[in-house]
Amino acid sequence: AQTLLRLGRPAEALAMAEASLRGRQQLAARNPANAGAQGEVAESHMAIAQVRQAMGQRPLAVDHYRIAHRIFSDLMAAERANAAIAEELTEVKKALQALGSPPPAESAPVASSPAPTPK
Repeated sequence: AQTLLRLGRPAEALAMAEASLRGRQQLAARNPANAGAQGEVAESHMAIAQVRQAMGQRPLAVDHYRIAHRIFSDLMAAERANAAIAEELTEVKKALQALGSPPPAESAPVASSPAPTPK
């Protein structure tokens, strides 16, 4: 999608990013425990946000950045993220701030303590 944007073809870039999102959502739905698949859904939302932003469609860009932020934050909170996801989350936060829309509060990390033993 980024290449199409650079070539001045935003409508095609948007169509490609939206098609990618649909495919990634289908894969993620088949295996919701797969953090990589969930991260790719968020990446697709980021791509759509970038295209929408380039097209001057700020509210739609913010919507997609916020969805990406939620997915990345959820992965971080569940301790299912890697360094790449942490970097993507930082990029989303910067994009939201640049658009004048502060990022939403993040989820608290999930405690990984053992389950209590019954008495």
